[in-house]
Amino acid sequence: MAKEAKGKKGQRKKEEKEKKSALEAGHEGVYLMARKYPSGNIGWRAKWKDPDTGRTEWVTLTEKDYPTERSRLRWVKIKSAEINTRKGAISAGAPRRKDVALDKAVEDYYRRKKPELREKTITTYQYATSIFKQWAAERNLGSSLDLRPADLADLRTYVLSYTRRKPVTGGQRGQRRPTGRKRAAYTTNRDLRTLRQVLNDWRRLGWLLPVIDSDMIGDQLKSIRNPRPVPTFLRTRELKRIIDAAMRHDRDTFAMTRKEKAGIGKPGTTLRYIPVSPFLLTILLTGLRLGEAEGLAWREVDLKHKEIVLQPDRVKTHHGRRIDLSVCPALLRILGALKLRAGEDEYVFDGTVPLSNNLVKAAHRRLLSKFDSPKFTWQELRRTCGTYLTCAPGIYGASSVFLSAKRLGHSVSVAEKHYLGAVTDIDPEARTIEAAMGIEDLLKKVAPVRGRARKGASSG
Repeated sequence: MAKEAKGKKGQRKKEEKEKKSALEAGHEGVYLMARKYPSGNIGWRAKWKDPDTGRTEWVTLTEKDYPTERSRLRWVKIKSAEINTRKGAISAGAPRRKDVALDKAVEDYYRRKKPELREKTITTYQYATSIFKQWAAERNLGSSLDLRPADLADLRTYVLSYTRRKPVTGGQRGQRRPTGRKRAAYTTNRDLRTLRQVLNDWRRLGWLLPVIDSDMIGDQLKSIRNPRPVPTFLRTRELKRIIDAAMRHDRDTFAMTRKEKAGIGKPGTTLRYIPVSPFLLTILLTGLRLGEAEGLAWREVDLKHKEIVLQPDRVKTHHGRRIDLSVCPALLRILGALKLRAGEDEYVFDGTVPLSNNLVKAAHRRLLSKFDSPKFTWQELRRTCGTYLTCAPGIYGASSVFLSAKRLGHSVSVAEKHYLGAVTDIDPEARTIEAAMGIEDLLKKVAPVRGRARKGASSG
């Protein structure tokens, strides 16, 4: 009996030794190693060579997650199979994943996307990627291979908790500090949408995000609920006050300039500001986007055929469009008068160059602060055009929704959702946009004054 018990004990030791040898030997490139701590506890670490980078990787298998030899051996087998699958993909021609610094990856994204993104879009994207780089630096994530699916959930939390910033008084140029005020849901969603765009671009390259797929990006960086108020537009009373303020703005002159004091010209005839009425009415009556109006060139304005033709590279959606000027004769008159005075100038509102956005912002501030204009935005002027054109029964009749959407450059569903039925008191006999808005008589008083930005002009 003693001899038999001794034989069984020896057999168990032999089996344990073989099992330990099997674990330490690993499975096809993955090696599991025991590590004895001073406390007497045994820890386990696995190592393997990454098939993409050729770098030796280590991972600790904690006792909490892998308490038994069977669970550790299962992990080793799964990891070995994953490595072999990747080796096979590389042998079949798949690109190797590269260990790229996140800062370099962001720079490379803008370098590749610059030809297809507008400058304003790139500026918007850069704000979101700056938040991404701050988050990565705080989490010590320096490489694209460091990103894991669990990190995306943390990134979303970071973006949601990112507060508004404001300039630091007396600080360096561009330096901003957090205010503690929560950002608008629209702004947060814009940044999340940008980060989804960037990460999906990296994923499509095939080597920047090795363990992250499109579903993970969509699920972990999903947008938050954004309350959507009823879109606003301007009614006749407000439009009249805005146009009146613009006309007073355009008539404002210096009491006397240096040249006038020297006897050159009549005192009190030099305009103080660049005229804003033609620009404002162009957006109101055509529905142009702000950037489209700022860069409007005479080659795009066909006065003979009463239309403005925008090419795809000038449009946000990259879909060229025609804008009918026959339904806004007041604007056609103003543009015709400006054309007579334009000479060889290339652009409608500032001669040889597109109208500066800073000058447009300055004019808008002056209208509100100095000339008693009601509050408005350039987007509201564009939206007002779409609203009245959609709701006016006497202009385009049953085709009003389609032609309004076509004029503004968006889908018919947008016109139906936001414009249709918004105004119910339009004169059914109105055949022009200005008549539908009730500003036809006022526009007859608008003088198409032409001015040009002075060199070094203030934007204040």
